[in-house]
Parts: sequence; C-alpha cells; structure tokens
Amino acid sequence: MQAKDINALEVELKTAFASCEDFVSRRLSLQNAAGLVCSIKEMADKGYIGEKIIRPLLLKGDYKDFSGGFDGVIYAGAIEGSYDIDEICFSLCTGSVVIAVDNGTLHIAVCPADAYFGRSADKPDTDITVRGPQASFVEDLDKNVSALRKVIRSPKLKSENFKKGSITNTRLTLLYVEGRAEVNLVSAARQKLNNISASVIVDSGNIESLIKNKRYGFFPSFGFTEKVDKAASLLIAGRVVIICDGSPFVITAPYLFMESIQSAEDYLRSPYYATFSRLLRFASLIVALYLPAMFLILAERRPDLLPRGLYDIIQSQRGEIPFAISIELILMLLVFEMLREVGIRMPRPVGNAVGLVGSIIIGDAATKAGVASTSVILIVAIAAVANFVVPAYMNTTSILRLIFLIGAWVAGFSGVIFFSGVTLCALCAKHDLNTPYMSAIAPFNKNAMLDFLIAIPQKTLGRKEDT
Repeated sequence: MQAKDINALEVELKTAFASCEDFVSRRLSLQNAAGLVCSIKEMADKGYIGEKIIRPLLLKGDYKDFSGGFDGVIYAGAIEGSYDIDEICFSLCTGSVVIAVDNGTLHIAVCPADAYFGRSADKPDTDITVRGPQASFVEDLDKNVSALRKVIRSPKLKSENFKKGSITNTRLTLLYVEGRAEVNLVSAARQKLNNISASVIVDSGNIESLIKNKRYGFFPSFGFTEKVDKAASLLIAGRVVIICDGSPFVITAPYLFMESIQSAEDYLRSPYYATFSRLLRFASLIVALYLPAMFLILAERRPDLLPRGLYDIIQSQRGEIPFAISIELILMLLVFEMLREVGIRMPRPVGNAVGLVGSIIIGDAATKAGVASTSVILIVAIAAVANFVVPAYMNTTSILRLIFLIGAWVAGFSGVIFFSGVTLCALCAKHDLNTPYMSAIAPFNKNAMLDFLIAIPQKTLGRKEDT
C-alpha cells in the first residue's frame, strides 16, 4: 500500500499505530510545501531528530523545486526512500524516523535515529574461562555483528539478513566466512531460515526449535555461546553463526558431538593439561551416564563381582531400608533433579543457597530416616557432579541416566547394552545441515581426531575443519 499525499500518509500511519500513545507525528509548515516527521518515543533520539532533521528542514527555505534530495537538506546518514506503508511501519518500530515533504509531489525518506538503551558488553555468565577474551554478546544484533567483525577483520566474513515472525518482525543474521564454510552448509542454513514460519520469535532458542532436525532432536542440534571469541573461532573453522536480535546467545551450526568436550581455554593452555582436561570431561560424561546403572547391577544382580568387604559395607549401610536399591537410586536422582531446578528457577542470590543447603539437609535426613543409604547418596552425588562437567549434555544425560538405570533394573547388563546400542545408533544416524553429528568418529577422520580427545593447538588452531 502506498500513500498518494502527505495527508493520506499521516492518516494511514495514525491508523496503523492507533491506540499507541508513544507514536509521535509532527506537521511542519514549510515554504511552498507541507512537512511531516514521525517517530516513536524512546525508540528514536528526540535530540537527534530536532537538531539533525527538523531544524535543517525548517531552515532550507523554498521547497517549490524540491525533488526528494533529502541528503542535501538534513544532517542524517543512511537515508533511504520508501513509499510502502508496511516497510515504513517496520522502520518506525526499529527506531527510525520517517520524513515526508509534499510540494505537489509526495517525497518520503527514512533514516535511523534509534536511541540505544541496551546493556553494554560484560563478562559471559556461561562459557566461563579463566584466561582469554572475556567479551560477550549483548541483545543488540548490530552490536553483535560488529563485535565479530572486530575479531575477523576481513571482507570474507559475509552476513545475510532475514526478518521472521509475522508479529514480532525479528531480525536474524546468518554469518559465515567465505572460503571456509562449505557451500552446501551455507545453503542448508539459508534454506532452514527461509522456511521458518512463525508468528513470534523472541530468542535464539525459538530459532533452534524451528530449524532443528525433529527426528533426533533429543540430542543438542545447535551450539549456543555468548563468547565473541568462541563464535569467531567456529566461523574460521568453517561453521555458520545465526544471530537473533534481542538475544545475547548466538547459534553455531553444525554442532558436533566432539564439541561437547572441548573448551575455548584448551587452545590457551599447555597441550598436556588441555588433553588431560578433555579426557577428564569424557570420563565424567561416561560416569554421569553409567555409574548409577552399574552400581545397581553390581549391588543387586552381580555381587560376586564386588570385593567381599565392599559388598558387606554396602549391605550394612542399608540396614532396614524398606526399598530396593533400584527404588533408592531413582528416588534420589529425582530429588536431585528437583533441587537443581530450584537452584535454577529461584532468584540467583537465593537459588544457590537453597540448592546447596537443600542437598545437604535432604541427604542427611534421608540417611537418618532410613529412606536411603549413604552409598546410594554417594553414587548419586558423584553422578550429579560429573553431569555438570559437560554442560552441553547436562539435560540429555539426566534423562539417559534414568533410562540406563531402568534398563539395568529390568535386564541387568543386557538392558544397559541394549539402550547404549540404541543411543549410539541414534547418534551416528543424526545429521544436521548435511553434516554427520559424530563427525571425526563416524565416519572416521584421522585429521579431525587431532582435535577430539587429544589437544594439539599448534596443528589445529585456525585450521579449517574437515568434516
């Protein structure tokens, strides 16, 4: 829809923003012309509008021969002309100001005058590292893109813009490094974003739920980070990054299993300690998954595999507990998950204290009340701590741990082996953006394995991934 004159334009804008008390429309009396300036309070800088736009318009003089050359009149940059009402409304909602001059012919210009009211970059709350860059992303898309350009100072860093959400009109940006990211990967990511059909998008998490592979969505399909240096490193390695306006977490794709045990700090440490850290993370993942199930099998089904003294200690600790070990383990695991949710959902100053104190009190009370034995609480505590070592799989591991435990309860070693096989088959079959999820392992890639369990920064830092 296009307006024919300045009065029609004003009516259409006021109709579009009806019941919007923050919509501002000001008429200007110009020589031989009528003027109109529209903006939204607090979204646009009123001081900038007054000095750079309204004042020059009033001082110009005669508008009889004006042909739409706003760049020679006002002192604003990035001036664009638009006559489509929907585009003008979107520009107003992003902080731009709309200028119209009618001297018999309607001339319209849109220029940015947004007043930034977001927070400045701070240390990330996640992806915490002791050494290395501490800059994090913020909720402003343009600032996030510029933060990446400050790290990757090359025109090969390409960006493509999208606008999704029929109600929110959220801006998205797809970034990749030309020559590093595979053409098929970029095309797949672009197609996924183009196919998004949603009315509301307010966070990058919404993007993941809309574009992830639903078939194997149980495992993480995309990486998230608020660290600028980590996103830049992944871009250089050949990944793509998706930024959602309003979210401090950017999406990195594709996400690989091997990425879950890597840390940005591994490339800043001694390769020996970095390798030790990765082996520790991998071992912690195995412990978090299998420790409760293995304890159940050894304590209930195969006590002959335990040293006699250790088995006697476990039985003496149980005393007169009325539940089987399997019930004890399941109850304690569920109690721990509830305490974890309390720590996350409560206000931060209170949540940490509640989670810590609650764990101590409930553990002590459970043993004294004869509901759970000390050995069961110890096993659950070790598995829970190990679960936090690999944050990317923290939620997935919590569910798989219960599945393996139930498998051990029903069928012993056979049940654990069966569910492990199903899990491995699902991991190997998972593909995201035309990339195998278990890349480097299945299919096996000797070069990529140099950056899996073993950390060799001298050979892998800045290397393009061969997936």
